[in-house]
Amino acid sequence: MSKPKYRLQTVLELRERERDAAQEALAQRLAEEERERRRLAELEAELAAGEAELAARRDAIYEPEAGGTLAVATIDRRRAEVKYLEGVQQRRRDEVARQAEAVDSAASAVTAAREALVAAAQALTAIEKHRDKWREELLVEERRKEEQLIGEISAANFAAARREGEGR
Repeated sequence: MSKPKYRLQTVLELRERERDAAQEALAQRLAEEERERRRLAELEAELAAGEAELAARRDAIYEPEAGGTLAVATIDRRRAEVKYLEGVQQRRRDEVARQAEAVDSAASAVTAAREALVAAAQALTAIEKHRDKWREELLVEERRKEEQLIGEISAANFAAARREGEGR
C-alpha cells in the first residue's frame, strides 16, 4: 500500500519558500545597514579631521610668517581659508546628518525584515505541526488496521486449528 500524500504539501512548500525568502531579505537588509554604518563612520572621521584642520588654521591666523612679519594680506587670506573650511565643515555636518538618517532607515528595514522572518517562521511551524499531527494519526490508523488484521489472522488460525482438532 502506498503512503498517502499530505494534502497540504504544496502549502508547506510555499511556507518554506516564504521563510527562505524572508531569511534572504533579512541578510540583505543587515548587509545594507552595515554598509550605511561604515559610510557614517567614514564621514564622521572626515568631519573630525576637518575640525582638527579648521582649529589649526584658526590658531595660525595670526602666526608670523617665516621672516617674522605678518602682512594684512596674509591675515585676510588665512581668514578666507578659515571661512572656506567652515563652509566645508558645514557641508560635512549636513552629510553626516543625512547619513545618520540613512542608518536609521536601514535599521528600521532590518527590524521589519526580522518581523517578516518571525511571521514566516511561525506560519511554517504551524503547518509543520499540522503535518506532524497528520502523520501521527496516519500511524495510529495503520497500527489499528494491522492489529485488526492480526486479530483476524489469529481468529482464522484458531478456527482452522479447532476444525482440525474436531476432525481427528
